[in-house]
Amino acid sequence: MIPQLERVIQSALHASPERAEAEKVLPLLRQCGSFLRFNHYYRVDDLRLVESRSCRKHLLCQFCALRRAAQLLERYLERYRQIASGHVPWLVTWTVRNGPDLAERHDHMRRSWRTLLKRRRNVAKGLRGQSELAKSSAGVYSQETKPGSGGHGWHPHRHALVLVPEGQELDQKRLRAEWEAITGDSFMVDARPALDPENPEADFLEVFKYALKPGELSPAATWAAHLVLKGHRLLGSWGDFRNVPDPDQLDDDPLAGEPYLELVYRWAGDNGYQLQDQTYREADPVPAEPLIRIPGSTNRPSCLYTDRHRAYRDSPLSRAFAKWTAPDP
Repeated sequence: MIPQLERVIQSALHASPERAEAEKVLPLLRQCGSFLRFNHYYRVDDLRLVESRSCRKHLLCQFCALRRAAQLLERYLERYRQIASGHVPWLVTWTVRNGPDLAERHDHMRRSWRTLLKRRRNVAKGLRGQSELAKSSAGVYSQETKPGSGGHGWHPHRHALVLVPEGQELDQKRLRAEWEAITGDSFMVDARPALDPENPEADFLEVFKYALKPGELSPAATWAAHLVLKGHRLLGSWGDFRNVPDPDQLDDDPLAGEPYLELVYRWAGDNGYQLQDQTYREADPVPAEPLIRIPGSTNRPSCLYTDRHRAYRDSPLSRAFAKWTAPDP
């Protein structure tokens, strides 16, 4: 846990409106990440975090925010591969004007967003009205909140990955005009084709990144934003991206059928993570049915979760731990 943030939350223990929340989250944050158990499947060079102590407070905790993004990436990549044929992915960002009151700005964004999606639904149903977003067949979005330019006020905005049928394009001018008509004070919309439609991991991570940017918010501002945004739905979808389940856990599933090196780390304060134990173990039994079926795969366990773990291996969390080589045969 970041010491400065801990001091801010400790001070909230003496503030009656914030005391209950501080008493709830402080012990969770102190224990988060203190225990990590990795399985390194050395024959396929696959490192998986199969057990951890986590707080699940992704607005306050960078560790849980990163793990949550990895889980969301897995789920939406699977759906993307089912529906992407004949479509072009776009990255779109909607912004509302900065303001000093985060609760008011968030509510303004939430209400405006609800109106935007209602317009899209009405046009898609053949009802009266116009909406540039009605060109889309699917979309998934998340909200990011950071300080405004120069540290003035709050700057909430929503990133989305949007699927548009081939042969059509989103018109940024029309998106901006529609957004300004809805919000009354904001017109800024940025729309551009995705970076790599064949390998969209980076585009999805742009959508699923931190809801609060830790490097741009002071600990006091992070805590204040948490108090406003906790309990609010900051991620959603429409069209063919609907009904993708939210992550029910932040740990990875074990890989059956492969031997592995079990690595247990514990947090040692100023000394960082210390390797407590390492044990070579035989392969776990192969389940009768795969946990997730990926279209186009052979449905063998080794075909599962590869995209999430490739993104994880490239992440800062993965680079923080030692690399291991396969033992001699």
